[in-house]
Amino acid sequence: MASPLPPERRGPIKRRSFRPGGGWAAGISRKARTDLTMEWTLRIDGRDLRLRETPDGADALRLELDGDSTLVGWERLDANRWRILIDGVPRLLHVARTEGGVWVWIDGRARFVANADDERRRRRGKAESSGPGIVTPPMPGVVVRLAVAVGDAVAKGQCLVVVSAMKMESELAAPYAGTVTAIRTAQGAKVMPGEVLVEIAPTPKENEHA
Repeated sequence: MASPLPPERRGPIKRRSFRPGGGWAAGISRKARTDLTMEWTLRIDGRDLRLRETPDGADALRLELDGDSTLVGWERLDANRWRILIDGVPRLLHVARTEGGVWVWIDGRARFVANADDERRRRRGKAESSGPGIVTPPMPGVVVRLAVAVGDAVAKGQCLVVVSAMKMESELAAPYAGTVTAIRTAQGAKVMPGEVLVEIAPTPKENEHA
């Protein structure tokens, strides 16, 4: 297929099981895999690329682009390095997170990877920014832990909810200082992008400078 990560050679897909890692996108627990298949849409060079979990729960994702698909396995080496397996060929990736997405370097070439769903939500959500803060997951996942309760005062950047997706736990943080006014989820709940998990009312000082 016309992969955005061009391999130097092709080979048969090997169902090699990598050790569980996280994704720059994040992962979901094996328990959730039994009744929920995750899917992500990424944007690379202006084209949408879809990633799906494999039904059998193997440590691999099905990559779909322009009607073609291939199996991709992965292993996280450290915070910025990944080993992936595309069509049976191992490759080394270096990644760097930015506010709008992730830069990926492979074979000396750089690609900017953005979450297409995030882009659409940012465009739709600008009108909501003046109201109470709402916290939503960036991708499908499962709530691992609630770190706050209604009425709690929180600081900007403080962890509110921990969500597991693609085998990596991600903390959803407060967008600004304020008070938690509502919690609309629970531990173990399956959540989707755009679903409101926590609502925060900004402190008067934060609201004045908004």
